[in-house]
Amino acid sequence: MPVNQGVRCQLEADVSLAVVCFGDELKTGARSTLEFLDAAVSLGFRSVELCDRSVRDPATVRQALRDRDLAMPSIALRNDFTGDRASVGDDVNHLISWLTIAASFGCRLARVWTGWRRVDATARRQIIEAFDEVVPHARQVGVALAVETHGGLSNDPAFLEDLCDRYPDGAFGLCLDFGNIPADGRRFAIRRLARLTNHVHVKSYQFDDRGVETTVPLTWAIGELDRIGFAGQWVIEYEGSPPYEAGIDQTVAALRSTLRRSALDADRLA
Repeated sequence: MPVNQGVRCQLEADVSLAVVCFGDELKTGARSTLEFLDAAVSLGFRSVELCDRSVRDPATVRQALRDRDLAMPSIALRNDFTGDRASVGDDVNHLISWLTIAASFGCRLARVWTGWRRVDATARRQIIEAFDEVVPHARQVGVALAVETHGGLSNDPAFLEDLCDRYPDGAFGLCLDFGNIPADGRRFAIRRLARLTNHVHVKSYQFDDRGVETTVPLTWAIGELDRIGFAGQWVIEYEGSPPYEAGIDQTVAALRSTLRRSALDADRLA
């Protein structure tokens, strides 16, 4: 596919490339974290979102970001607060330690999970108690938290509303991932959760010949968030088939064209 030169220009700092965009290449060792950073630069990105598994040596990665003039405004952290008490305690400690590392990278936000093993009353209590412990530390180091829609109770809008409203404004919100919400209730959930959203994973899987995403209502979801004034980070997460660069380009093009149309519509109405 020919490169869209309008897309490959240097992207605004509020659009990041997620480390998951190259399939299993980082997991299998086919691509290193430093090679991912090189790919981000070649694609025109000025910022990236790495995860705790891709930052094996924080000092090395920090220098690699500086060398490439890349920022990391957000990081993806892994946890599950729905397992047994010992594992929950371990994951609380994991988040607390990584939030300090995230702050050292200049991250303003960390994507976190609730977990997905259970959705019962015990799971609800454990999630709340765990975040009650983590949130004060996150505020202390200046890193906001964003719970991703990622299965289990994190796909329950009512639970998410209660959880987000529990903590101070600016400290805790929602990472809306378009692809992780069940298709039959996706539009309803996005509308309901938009006000809580402080971070977005712009998930895409497949595009047709017109550049339209065929799996998720991508442009509608972007437009819905833009309509309510979302001003956080748009993180590109293409999880389709290779060539990955083409899918990333198409996802960015969909994001930018939707935001441009929204801006033009707003100007006409002003």
